[in-house]
Amino acid sequence: MKHALLLLSIGLLTAPVRAQTAPLHLLEIRRIWDQGRHNAFTDLLRRQNRWWCVFREASGHVTMDGAVRVLSSPDGVRWNSTALLRSAKEDLRDPKLSIAPDGRLMLLAAGATHPPDGPTRQSYVWFSRDGKDWGTPAPVGDYNYWLWRVAWHEGTAYGMGYHYVPPKDLRFYRSRDGVKFTAEPQPLLTEHWPNETSMIFLPDGTGLALVRREQGPATGLLGISRPPYRQWEWKDLGRRIGGPHLVRLPDGRLLAAVRLYDGRVRTSLCWLDPESGRLDEALVLPSAGDTSYAGLVFHEGLLWISYYSSHEGKTSIYLAKVQAPAVQSKTAAVDIGSRRELMVDDFLVERFGGEARLRLHRPAPREAVFVMDQPWEGCMGGYPTVIDAGGRFRLYYRGWQIDLKRFDGARASRPVTVCLAESADGVRWERVAVNRFEYNGNRNNNIVWMGEGEDLAGMHGFAPFIDANPACPPEKKWKAVGGGWSHPGKGLYLMTSPDGVRWSLDPGKPFLPGFAHDSHNTVLWSSQEGCYRAYFRHFTPAKVRSILTATSPDLVHWSEAVPLSYPGVPEEPLYVNNVFPYYRAPHILLGFPARYVERQWSPSMEALPELDHRRLRAKLSQRYGTALTDSEFMSSRDRVNFRRWSEAFIRPGLRAEGNWTYGDNYLAWGMLETASALPGGGRELSFYATEGYWRGESTALRRYTLRMDGFVSASAPLRGGEFVTKPLLFSGKRLSLNVSTSAAGNVRVELQDAAGQPLSGFALRDCWEIIGDTLDYTVRWKGGSDLSALAGRAVRLRVVLRDADLYSFQFPGER
Repeated sequence: MKHALLLLSIGLLTAPVRAQTAPLHLLEIRRIWDQGRHNAFTDLLRRQNRWWCVFREASGHVTMDGAVRVLSSPDGVRWNSTALLRSAKEDLRDPKLSIAPDGRLMLLAAGATHPPDGPTRQSYVWFSRDGKDWGTPAPVGDYNYWLWRVAWHEGTAYGMGYHYVPPKDLRFYRSRDGVKFTAEPQPLLTEHWPNETSMIFLPDGTGLALVRREQGPATGLLGISRPPYRQWEWKDLGRRIGGPHLVRLPDGRLLAAVRLYDGRVRTSLCWLDPESGRLDEALVLPSAGDTSYAGLVFHEGLLWISYYSSHEGKTSIYLAKVQAPAVQSKTAAVDIGSRRELMVDDFLVERFGGEARLRLHRPAPREAVFVMDQPWEGCMGGYPTVIDAGGRFRLYYRGWQIDLKRFDGARASRPVTVCLAESADGVRWERVAVNRFEYNGNRNNNIVWMGEGEDLAGMHGFAPFIDANPACPPEKKWKAVGGGWSHPGKGLYLMTSPDGVRWSLDPGKPFLPGFAHDSHNTVLWSSQEGCYRAYFRHFTPAKVRSILTATSPDLVHWSEAVPLSYPGVPEEPLYVNNVFPYYRAPHILLGFPARYVERQWSPSMEALPELDHRRLRAKLSQRYGTALTDSEFMSSRDRVNFRRWSEAFIRPGLRAEGNWTYGDNYLAWGMLETASALPGGGRELSFYATEGYWRGESTALRRYTLRMDGFVSASAPLRGGEFVTKPLLFSGKRLSLNVSTSAAGNVRVELQDAAGQPLSGFALRDCWEIIGDTLDYTVRWKGGSDLSALAGRAVRLRVVLRDADLYSFQFPGER
């Protein structure tokens, strides 16, 4: 019964794979390398708008001079060699590429020897930021277990390692950092020499493994497993395969690139149906003889394939482009209902055309709305949180004043406090007379928490939130997490309150111990997951400040912490995370991490504001004087993998003081919807960032504003551009755009069927030109704006822009 349920789940996700006759079209093939005597065993990757191809270059198929050649290209046409990795003692074989969670290129290959008394194998990994400098290889896995390929999923690398000498079994490996791999204690397969394996993961976490076998029936196997991937079901595919590799198309279909042996040896693309266990050949690539070992990347609606072949006489490296037309199927469409979709990522976009692209927007700096200048506040005020408490806005912040001449890095020159202010409009803030804690003999203050015990439990990074868990009792509706003052390794304390003013320490033990919690660590109730999720600071294995996440059903028992993944961008030190769901589209998480940048003394550093105070801070530690901080923007749909922009969301800015120092420009957790200062400007988003950290006897909060949904837009200049979405299912009655154009610019929208053909009456020529700047524009075609007849049908949007920005779209019901 368990297997039946598993396969039902896979069937629902990948139903289009049953279309075994779906055509594939070879659009282009080119030879990209043939300079070695023997060029073979490829892999392909796209990272940061560049193509990367790796392969083995040697004098023969099995020789001791195998080296790894690395090629790079901006367009798939012009290729340059960026590195050649060699070993003095081993034949380097079968290189494979992936992107590590910190954004670096990761290269996996085997070092082989071929002595008369039997071969040996050791897998190695290299890492590189630029594709040129790969550093020293690190051995991974177990000796003589060839870890042939790995796949990253939610911050973990998974792969199958096969024994190259008896007993020739297959083991399952996993790793958090790509260096330390651990194997399950029992082998997965032990018969008929299972070996080369490619893995992929479906959207629901199901793992699929395509395995080659060399003995007995020598037919390929398909493995199927659910997290935590300790029990596998195996299906015999009935065909002999070599060099397997899998890719999942946007519409859910699975394609495998393999070497087939029946008749003549060739490199083929085959449809894979996991329910029936069938592998059906769909397209033979130009190939023969010594061939196969493909790399696969789906990009801009095409499948890009690297492989090698000797069909033209010499083993050479080829790059093919293949079109796999989408199957019109309801299961292939993304169901967005009537929810608002932001253009913060390309999740719903199948392709961009012309000069259209995603563009990050920065909020505009406004007034300094609050100054922490009371005796219980001070120059180290920070870790602010803003919350809409229903009719009133609340601001929680830390009060802390230090004397740099006496500061030892751990003790404050005054007691540390957590304070509360309120506002009706997000601009004018007033301290709340709490009168609970005594400060210098007086309770006339706005202090809501001063910690408990010698460690001041809950003080460091005090982060309040309103618990949205339906099972939460009213007297604990307000919660907060925070570390102790001597924070390292002790974990996070939990505080509860019935009103957000009267706080008490939860009697339970600190949770998530063992991490560097000296930050604004946050917890929220994830309604999509039905659990609590924490985001907190720690370090990568390379000692870089990073963000981890973990989940809990009850704030007591926590899952294993995993690092956030930022595909396609380099690793950067991040302090606070500021992750929370966007209230207008709660299925999307937004994050505003503070980026920490350590610099050295230089003429530019000395030209920054407040040099005398910078030098004073540097006497305690150089980083206090020369480190700088700003804030970035990121978003996620699965809560672990984030689309993070390396360009700053909040820059320090053109100001004479208070902004160019470590501790400045930290954004508050949360955002508020406020009235625009422009007449008729409607509503906008307000953010709050710290400034003036370390200096004087106060810290300020400056307000920044951004248009609703205005984080990222699909944008094009006047020369024009467009994008086409994946097939979508909607449930509303009209199409609403948050859009802005220039006087000369415009936007038009075409509705297409799932196959990409314009729908009658909704073609581009039928759409009235869209001009203006509005948060809610109803798109009109010549036949009107009512889309009720199309609800529940798979459609695509083709959006054409000229000097315009589209921030979000939605299919709402009635106005």
